[in-house]
Amino acid sequence: MHAQAIDQTPYSLETGVKILTFFEKYFNVTYPLPKQDMIAIPDFAAGAMENWGLITYRETAMLYQPGVSSASNKQRVAVVVSHALAHQVYTVSTTGKTVSVTSQENKCVKTKLSAELKVNK
Repeated sequence: MHAQAIDQTPYSLETGVKILTFFEKYFNVTYPLPKQDMIAIPDFAAGAMENWGLITYRETAMLYQPGVSSASNKQRVAVVVSHALAHQVYTVSTTGKTVSVTSQENKCVKTKLSAELKVNK
């Protein structure tokens, strides 16, 4: 990520914190890592790549600038960050819990996440 983009990271950071908090409550698990790093990479082929403790994102999947970026970009950031962090929560190895998400639960989670994140506002 280039230095000029640092002001485009607050939304993905805030979204990540809200999502981890939501997942902890919804699945009744504690996030096992002391921190979760997220970095934006120019020309990154995938939308995101989940590594334990470090998630790498394509710039367009992590960066959002209010007043400049589109509403669909804001939604994409929320969806990609949510998806990537879900992989971290679903593989909570330190608690020994596995979380399986059915189609109905997935729909419920998406609906609750949209409300929680206020993506459409």
